[in-house]
Amino acid sequence: MKKTANLPHNILLNTPTTLRGKALQTLSIGVSISETDPGELQALGLSEDHLQNVMLEIARQCLAQGATLVYGGDLRPNGFTENLLELVRYHNDALKKEYKPVVNYLAWPLKSTLDVAWAAQNKDALKVKVIDAPSDLKQAGLIQDIANGGDSSGTSNYVWARCLTVMREAIVEKTQARIMMGGRTLGFKGKYPGLVEEALVTLTAKKPLFLLGGYGGASRAICLALQGQQLGQLTEQYQCSNNSYANLLREFNQRITEQRLAIEPIDYEAVVNIFAKFGIKGLNNGLTEEENLGLFTTINHDEAIGLILTGLSKIKA
Repeated sequence: MKKTANLPHNILLNTPTTLRGKALQTLSIGVSISETDPGELQALGLSEDHLQNVMLEIARQCLAQGATLVYGGDLRPNGFTENLLELVRYHNDALKKEYKPVVNYLAWPLKSTLDVAWAAQNKDALKVKVIDAPSDLKQAGLIQDIANGGDSSGTSNYVWARCLTVMREAIVEKTQARIMMGGRTLGFKGKYPGLVEEALVTLTAKKPLFLLGGYGGASRAICLALQGQQLGQLTEQYQCSNNSYANLLREFNQRITEQRLAIEPIDYEAVVNIFAKFGIKGLNNGLTEEENLGLFTTINHDEAIGLILTGLSKIKA
């Protein structure tokens, strides 16, 4: 354990050197990272490279402790999934480590990003799981099958939203904790901003959630909402400034009502209230309120890693 002067009352943290061997051996951990809204990181004196490098270092420390990392996203060149793959392969091949392959979940429309031959070549470092679309979409004739590597450009925003939700639910079901940072609050595909929905699903399932809010984005908005603060980004008025999303909101709520689907409508007031009701205690991540407040604001990656490993080690114990 080590002390840190930057957090209140010299909180004691676990570090990679204080944990023994494969301390996180049986844990599957979801990692959520995406770019923030344009200009936000720059306003904080940070960059997208900084955001990704911090999460890659957190990933490396979790992998070194024997954890399995699970990520939901596409396989575009230079994306976070590809960087995770390179991290695993470098340590396994060059440094003779035993890092477990990363598990990558793809929502149904993202089959278009999957090159089966490439996935087979990289199976030592990456396992890909495509999550099927909800059955009611097929029954309603809203989708036709997409071949791996096919064209998903005609997929409607409603179908995207439903498919992303079931992918996120599948990840939460198969993981024991989630680490989250960054995230857009505008210009996304889905029912809600991606990390907002992932946080809702994680908290509702009572799975541990670690939030790094110091890098802005949806993660910061969630941190504030958990503390009962009202945020402009998490309002229907703000979100519907994007005409495409305004159309999705109307279509989504209309379809689930007409088809009598057991799905909650898009409702930002309800989302904010849910976060406030869970509060910091609802994170269920092994950290005290004081430690979580430190994680909400720190941009020191050593502190962040120390807090996350501290919480994960308590969860594992």
